[in-house]
Amino acid sequence: MTQLRERMLHELERRNYSPSTIRGYLGAVRQFAEHFHCSPEQLGAEHLRRYQRYLLQEKRLEPSTVEMRVSALRFLYKRTLKRRDLAFDDLIFPKVPHKLPTVLSQEEVVRLIEAAPDRLYRMILVLLYATGVRRTEAARIKVEDIDSDDTGFRRVSAPLRTACPAQRLSPHPLLRLPRQPKTSPHTATLPRSAQPASSN
Repeated sequence: MTQLRERMLHELERRNYSPSTIRGYLGAVRQFAEHFHCSPEQLGAEHLRRYQRYLLQEKRLEPSTVEMRVSALRFLYKRTLKRRDLAFDDLIFPKVPHKLPTVLSQEEVVRLIEAAPDRLYRMILVLLYATGVRRTEAARIKVEDIDSDDTGFRRVSAPLRTACPAQRLSPHPLLRLPRQPKTSPHTATLPRSAQPASSN
């Protein structure tokens, strides 16, 4: 590991960047150095502009990929090398097109819920769809969070459990769970002593 790479690694870790971001940033800086066959310490603003143009026009990388590499180089020169001679405003981020999320139809949602392997997973899918909670929030819900009188629950925000107004589950008949015999092997039970489920 070169001294520059080690310095950048320590600076990224000190700022608590995620392991995936650290790998991406270090890889982006390595590719930048390999492109010019020179240490980044000896390169300047013109090299940065030329490299960005090369990524967009010659390599035709996705704007989101170029944005990540630009972020890595900005971090290198601004945080690690502390180069005050560079005008970072000139190193602009490419415009990343925003794609609208795919919205499922009501029929598709019903088919998805009905495809659940058992009652427990079906309850989880109904909860996620009807309330809009995040997966990690749903995994932290406990029995005491359920408001049986109001058919709602208090939202749970990681890492702290925060009491919020109860949100009603959707009353649409297509999303109601069918009654099953008590002897059914797929009946979902939630013991009060159970630990939060994994969100993976």
